[in-house]
Amino acid sequence: MIEIDNLDEKISFNERRRYSRLPIEINVLISTELPEHTTFAHHEERKSKDISEGGICFKTQKLIKKDSMIYLKLSLPDSNREEISAKGIVQWQRAIVISNGKKYYETGLKFAQIEKGARQRIVEFVKAKEIIINIVDLHKSFGDEKVLKGVNLKIRRGETIVIIGCSGCGKTVLLRHIIGLLKSDSGTVEVDGVDVLKISDSELDKIRRKFGMLFQSAALLNSLTVEENIKLGLQEHTNLTEEDMNKIVKNKLGIVGLDGTQKLKPADLSGGMKKRVGLARAISMDPEIILYDEPTTGLDPVRADSINKLILELENTLNTTSIVITHDMVSTYQIADRIAMLYNGKIIQVGTVQEIKNTDSPVVKQFTTGSNVGPII
Repeated sequence: MIEIDNLDEKISFNERRRYSRLPIEINVLISTELPEHTTFAHHEERKSKDISEGGICFKTQKLIKKDSMIYLKLSLPDSNREEISAKGIVQWQRAIVISNGKKYYETGLKFAQIEKGARQRIVEFVKAKEIIINIVDLHKSFGDEKVLKGVNLKIRRGETIVIIGCSGCGKTVLLRHIIGLLKSDSGTVEVDGVDVLKISDSELDKIRRKFGMLFQSAALLNSLTVEENIKLGLQEHTNLTEEDMNKIVKNKLGIVGLDGTQKLKPADLSGGMKKRVGLARAISMDPEIILYDEPTTGLDPVRADSINKLILELENTLNTTSIVITHDMVSTYQIADRIAMLYNGKIIQVGTVQEIKNTDSPVVKQFTTGSNVGPII
């Protein structure tokens, strides 16, 4: 049994929002008798001070009528993007209940019950974060140029990890090794425990079906319609009827907000629309893992933001593992659960958004701040 008191695993804002069973809200019973003429047509919302003694500020309070009783709902709002630990959630709940227990008539909801439920769900969450991709001492050269010089990286199931680094540092090369498009000089890349660099082509084809990929330029075939582009993987790897494929296309285009564009050609689409069609194609076969190669490159800030929000929405609805390579730090901070910095052929730091922002590494600090002063030339 995993002990919560030993769990200092950081839980990011995006993870808290995606994993709906995390106990990040509680109802505290404050009254068993409703005053006369009390109405609850709308929840009453207000901000409360931090009473957790853990620096997690601004809990949202809501007065709720339920089963002829009044509850005070306390939760971590979406506006709170702070990273907290699994242990911190339990401590937060303990402080909330104890504090409110001193002021309100509390029955039926004891802290012991809350803590038991919280522990169980947090243990489920931590166990779910198993390693889905394990990269060990990966080396790759092209002629005399050494690109990857011993990359080590563990990617957890269900997370969004963003790999950052300078242009030409090998991010795309690393991505191609993960999906088995390149063979390394040495090292291993395991997907669900299978080394993709040491299996047959037929076995590799099965592994690749776990992946969807959004290419940097969207990589749509100009001679095909939007519908035909999205159907490519379905036609190659399934025996679905034309009617069933059309339903899938309509569904995936609806998810990315482009239903009705089926008969258009890529030339009829804007840059942002092409990215969305490429994403619809990437999710057409319901992949477990989505690879994003510079998803916001070439887009203006408004369209880049819409792509970032779409990536987050897909993660929430499809529960996929996402691997993003980019040098766009605005996008990185918006979508990442963890960030890995590739520099000089190696991963030099992996951490949460907050850990990367507070880094002591001069290389990481220079890159993330965009400074021209530092070790990166």
